[in-house]
Amino acid sequence: MNLPKQPWVQKLTTREVLLLIMTTLVVIGVGYYKLEYEPLAAKRDNIVKQTEQITESLHGFELALARSSPEQLVAQIQQVNDQISALREEIRVTKASMTENVEGIVRALSKQAKFHRAEMLSLNSRETEVEVSGVRYKQVMLALSIKSDYQGVGRFVQSLKEVPAVLSIQNLKIDRTRDTHPLVKTEMIIQLFVL
Repeated sequence: MNLPKQPWVQKLTTREVLLLIMTTLVVIGVGYYKLEYEPLAAKRDNIVKQTEQITESLHGFELALARSSPEQLVAQIQQVNDQISALREEIRVTKASMTENVEGIVRALSKQAKFHRAEMLSLNSRETEVEVSGVRYKQVMLALSIKSDYQGVGRFVQSLKEVPAVLSIQNLKIDRTRDTHPLVKTEMIIQLFVL
């Protein structure tokens, strides 16, 4: 007669059964932690970070909107338009003053010197053609020597702003020697820009 065999579980001692149950519980717990809890926690952390970034962006956007009302934007646009108009007018005036011919400028300088009681001793000029960003103009260097008193030099330099040209003084040298006493000899280099 065949007797049924005892299952292997029945052969285990109580201690072994407890260890088996504890091992099974630990394996199930670790499996749940690694396979379920960790991925869900990572997803949750990712969602929290994205939510924080969106909240910061939204907060920054709200601050920007609060700072710039439509009235302020319109005022800023009008201010920029006014600045552009002022620059265009300045460019127009500068171009208009650059259209004078060199001979006319030299005559104006001579008149200014005579008017301020300065004797013009010499005048030399050198012209060069310049092209910048598609705009062609002449750069004229005038080497000028005059004889006058100190006040005459000051008045002559002040009067240069009345000359119809875009100009700058590149060099100014005043000498007072025994030969020129009580007057001074002034040498200057004036740079002109003419279209």
